[in-house]
Amino acid sequence: MKFIVLVALFAVAAANSYRPAEYAPRYETPKYQTTRYEEPKYERFDYNKNSNEYVHSKSMHLS
Repeated sequence: MKFIVLVALFAVAAANSYRPAEYAPRYETPKYQTTRYEEPKYERFDYNKNSNEYVHSKSMHLS
């Protein structure tokens, strides 16, 4: 049991002493930009976008 505790302490000490290489290239982090979409235009359709009722045009009805 003492051996496991000793190994765990050694692993923690080794992990805390790790330094990244000085020669590693440093890149700037790209800025995150959210995608903004324009609101869809509903003028091409024959319904009110705030209503669920669809107003059919006369050309769509078969007589």
